[in-house]
Amino acid sequence: MKQFVGGIALIRRDSDEPGVSEWLTLWNQGRGCWHFPEAHKLDGESFRQSLTDEIAWQTGLRKGKDYLVSGAPRAHVQEVEGGCDPDKAVIYVVEFYLVELMGKLWRETLGEAVADGRSRWITVNDLEGGRVADKPIDPRQTRLLKRADVMAPHQVDTDYWAEY
Repeated sequence: MKQFVGGIALIRRDSDEPGVSEWLTLWNQGRGCWHFPEAHKLDGESFRQSLTDEIAWQTGLRKGKDYLVSGAPRAHVQEVEGGCDPDKAVIYVVEFYLVELMGKLWRETLGEAVADGRSRWITVNDLEGGRVADKPIDPRQTRLLKRADVMAPHQVDTDYWAEY
């Protein structure tokens, strides 16, 4: 039976549009879709440890200098997809971690990746639609993210702040 045991990174930035968050996705040529950085958990590693190293490898960001991975997962999901048939079923054990960007150099690194098509910032609306720039967002990750309910839009009450 196939399985994925690992972490998925939710790398967030504030959009130019007030109150809207954007989430980093990477282009995966093999899958033919945008996906969130993820890492398979190895024996002896925590979900967080495996993901912290993989983010650096997949994005070119510097661990501990350009980003911090939250100390605790935002959600933990366990499920079996594909029913009871061992040839079709896939077991998922996934933890989702929020990743905060720090400093200034990440803008250059990720800006280059976006400019050459290796990365793209998406919104929750893009995720809901399952596509961005006429290309799909990984349906497996989309389903898991919706099940975990961890991608609520970052809301800013602009009416409240307008009074001040």
